[in-house]
Amino acid sequence: MGNEEVPQGTAGELAAKTKAPRRTPEEQDQDIQNYINEARQSIKQALETPATLTKLATLGFSVARLTDGAALAEAAVTAFAARQRALGEADKGVAAAKAAQATALSGIVRFREAIRIATSDKTTQTALGVTGRIPKDGEKFLTAAQASLKTAAQAPYAALVASVGYDSAALAALAAQVESFATARRSSAEAQAHAKATTAARNEAVKALRVFTTPFYRALRL
Repeated sequence: MGNEEVPQGTAGELAAKTKAPRRTPEEQDQDIQNYINEARQSIKQALETPATLTKLATLGFSVARLTDGAALAEAAVTAFAARQRALGEADKGVAAAKAAQATALSGIVRFREAIRIATSDKTTQTALGVTGRIPKDGEKFLTAAQASLKTAAQAPYAALVASVGYDSAALAALAAQVESFATARRSSAEAQAHAKATTAARNEAVKALRVFTTPFYRALRL
């Protein structure tokens, strides 16, 4: 025999030290979906089986109560599906906002570089908002970019800006890119808020179903 180390402690203590791996959100969602589907099927079978109906009636589960349970299961199915759709839309919103931000950021970077090359005057650069670093925060980036482009379109800066390729049409195109990011960012925030709301609604629907299925399953086992 080798000199293998023997774990110390009782079986309970050893089990407590060995934590089960945390389940992923996708696995947790699958668990919930499985629970809903199984509950739905169990209630349906109970309603369709005379012997089971007779047994459950003696335990406080009338046809009316079982029908209410079936309605709770359907509500949970609907709520689960609504959340999944909302999560999908939220993911699309995030991707769209990132793409729009990348486009707007690229345009603003080129604009800033052009102005810096055109003039080394710090007062002018400051007025046009091309000094310092571009804000990483989305809202701050939008505020700075919109202010910069608004100033660039006005005297006495419009002529300088036009001389490096940013006439009124080019400024309008760049402003449209910035606005597209602003719109995508708002849409993404709304989609994420909706996903959060549908998650809460799903959880409430599942909670209500569990209130029914806990005694229901207990009665089935008797």
